[in-house]
Amino acid sequence: MQLLDFNGIALPDRAVAYEIPATVAVSRMTIAGAFIGGYALGAHHETRKYRVEGVYLRGGTTPNDADTKIDQLRASMGVTGLLRQKMRDGSIRRCNAWLISISPVYNNLSAASTAQPVAIDFEADSFWYSDSLIVIEPSSSLTMLAINEGNAITRQIKFTLSPAANIGALGLACGEIVLDYDAPLLTSDTLVIDVAAGTVTKNGVNAYGNTSRPETQMALFELASGSKNMIWASSAVTGRIEYREAWI
Repeated sequence: MQLLDFNGIALPDRAVAYEIPATVAVSRMTIAGAFIGGYALGAHHETRKYRVEGVYLRGGTTPNDADTKIDQLRASMGVTGLLRQKMRDGSIRRCNAWLISISPVYNNLSAASTAQPVAIDFEADSFWYSDSLIVIEPSSSLTMLAINEGNAITRQIKFTLSPAANIGALGLACGEIVLDYDAPLLTSDTLVIDVAAGTVTKNGVNAYGNTSRPETQMALFELASGSKNMIWASSAVTGRIEYREAWI
C-alpha cells in the first residue's frame, strides 16, 4: 500500500516507509471480587493516525520542487482534506483526514544532495472509501442493485430521485434498513437524500422533517459490507443513486 497524495499534493515516493495501522478500543467493566476478567461492553474504532517518511527529490531545472510541496502541505495543516492510498491491485481508496505534523530534515546531506527527507503525519476518520464513485441510474424502477465489495458498511450514499407517477409518500428499504419520506411527490419534484451529510431536500428546500425511520436506526441509510444490496422503492422512481464502497 502507498499513500499517494493529500488534497492533490503528491506525497514522497522515494526511499519511503508508510505506517497505516487500524486499531479498536475495547470498553470493559471489572467484576467485583474477581482477580481477572470482566464484562466486555463493546468496542469502537479509534481515530487513525498514518505516517509517511521519505524524500522529495529536487530536479536539476526545478531545484525548489521539494520546498514548494512542503509549503503546500503546511498550508493544508488543520484543514479537512482527502488522503488517498493506492492498493496492491492498483485500486485507489480515499478517506477524510487532517495533516497534523510535517517534519522536514535539514542537514548537510540534504543541502548537498537532491534529496529532501521529510516525515508527515495524518489523523483520519475510521473508514476508507473507493475513490471511484459508483452510479446507478434507475428508470421507472422499483428495485436497484448496489454492490459494496468493501469490508465495512458504507453510508457514503446520495439519492437523487423523482417518482414515475405522482405519489403520496415514498419508502426506501434495503434489508432491515428503512427510510420513509412521508409527504407527496410529483413527477416534477426532485428528492435528494445525502446520507453522509445527513440532509434531505425537495427541489432544493430542506425536507428532513418529512422523513422517518426506525428508532434503532441511526443512519438515514446504509449498504451492508461485502454483499449485493437490493434497494427497494415503494413506488417506481427515476434518477440517480451514487455511493462509495467502504473499508476499515
